[in-house]
Amino acid sequence: MNILSRSTLVVIVLTALGLEAASPALAAGPLCPATAPELFSRTVRSSAPRVARGRSLPVEVGTARLFWAWDLAVMPPGFKRVSATCRFTGARSIVFVEDAEWGVTVQPADVAAVADRFEISTPQGALDPARGIGDLTASVFGEFPTGLDGEHRVVLLLVKLDRFNGGAFDGYFNAFDTISESEAQAQGGQHSNETNILYLNTRGSPISSDYMLGVLAHELQHLVHQPRDPEEVSWVNESLSEAAMVVCGYPIDTAHLERFARKPETPLVTDGFVSYGACFLFGTYLYEQLGPAALRRIVEDPAHGTAGLEPTLLEAGRGQFGAFLEDWAVANHLASAPGAAPRYGYRSFPVPALTLRQVPGLPAEDAGQLAAHKVRYLRLPAGPAIRVALQIEPSTATVGLSSIVGAGPDAAVTRLLTAPGTATVPAATTDRVLLLRGTQARLRETGGSSRRSSLRADRPPPTGQRPLPGGAAALQRPSSTATRATRTARDAAVAPALNGCVNVSSTTRRPPSTGQAMKAWWARYTGTGPAGSPVTSRPTQPG
Repeated sequence: MNILSRSTLVVIVLTALGLEAASPALAAGPLCPATAPELFSRTVRSSAPRVARGRSLPVEVGTARLFWAWDLAVMPPGFKRVSATCRFTGARSIVFVEDAEWGVTVQPADVAAVADRFEISTPQGALDPARGIGDLTASVFGEFPTGLDGEHRVVLLLVKLDRFNGGAFDGYFNAFDTISESEAQAQGGQHSNETNILYLNTRGSPISSDYMLGVLAHELQHLVHQPRDPEEVSWVNESLSEAAMVVCGYPIDTAHLERFARKPETPLVTDGFVSYGACFLFGTYLYEQLGPAALRRIVEDPAHGTAGLEPTLLEAGRGQFGAFLEDWAVANHLASAPGAAPRYGYRSFPVPALTLRQVPGLPAEDAGQLAAHKVRYLRLPAGPAIRVALQIEPSTATVGLSSIVGAGPDAAVTRLLTAPGTATVPAATTDRVLLLRGTQARLRETGGSSRRSSLRADRPPPTGQRPLPGGAAALQRPSSTATRATRTARDAAVAPALNGCVNVSSTTRRPPSTGQAMKAWWARYTGTGPAGSPVTSRPTQPG
């Protein structure tokens, strides 16, 4: 099945709750549309303080409502009216089901099952299985905000989400629902349901499946996060939502994880589209290494990106972001072997072995760009000691270079360099892995932070001998004639000094996916850039 990349649309989870329970009110005002995906990156701004407008009209099982929802069959998304009926009310949620889906894709048993998991309990493996998704999310990430309608609970709208170009969507959260209809209309003709609401697709995985419950936990974090730090960058927000799935006992993003393991140099830190596999691992690593209280501090920190993470990392004694990122990258490599040290492992789910670039022989050579917070892996053969030499342009840029020898409890991780220079990787009877990390922290976190890098690895030559020029095996071809010419000229200048080499660099930018094209289309349509994400929607996981 053709699926859109999740960075294109961020999923929001809806829940089907099917028990009984009298409940307070729902929005008195019009319940409106959810903006589409996280694709459509824009900060939602309100001209007035967020103040509840009073109690909404009472809602009970059987209450009918009209909602706005996105029509995702077209791009940019249109709007459609959805007629829905309340099928459950509880202490933390109000579940509405689209009338056309009731008895077709959503049965009473589905609503009851989702209600139980949201209100009462979660699976073994959750932080506290005796609490539901709602309570766990509120206790770890923050209490639910009060909607404009005065409602403290979350509306879960189970609704059919149309497909676009074969791509299916799990659900979404629309930040425009947190501002008034008039304000939403003033910001690009959007709509607002003026209540806390999540949208869950009834035409994907079964509504009461673990997969959709994980989507619910993911999107609920977005809803909680929005009023506390509405302009948080996507990769941090998505990492926290991935952590929310693990907190609630639903580590469902295994397909994204496997895709990341095949391309482990996919960047975590980006200005725009995120890797859900990277975010799944990073959010889980934050949670397991620092504990649930740290997640709350990150949500409430007004700074964004790495600046919003570092106070929590420093308080936990884990240093600055670059050092923690390096630990995370090491853990991603070592976690697949049994017995990994606590600092370099995962408890919540198994991690597949990473596909690493293999050096066919020494000396070897490659060159390219190294972006800030970008990591590269390079597997070196077993054997005698290896000398590595690293050159960065400009030479004032900082980096992190480590060696990983062995696996399991006997793995040895050695920090080799924090700046351009030379170092020695000790002899070993097993393969050795070099890990290079870019750390130009004071520059932009992506794009503009790239620096030319050249990492060379070779066995120290016998006394008085040098390897012959041109004896390196190429690991990666240059992407263009210009790159080839630049690399040739540079290598001719540095080869005598560096004595053979392996270059580690960031991956080449790929053509935009369908989802990326949709996001670019939306940005042109609305005149907005990649600031905050008014909507977090997510496409179905890759199959």
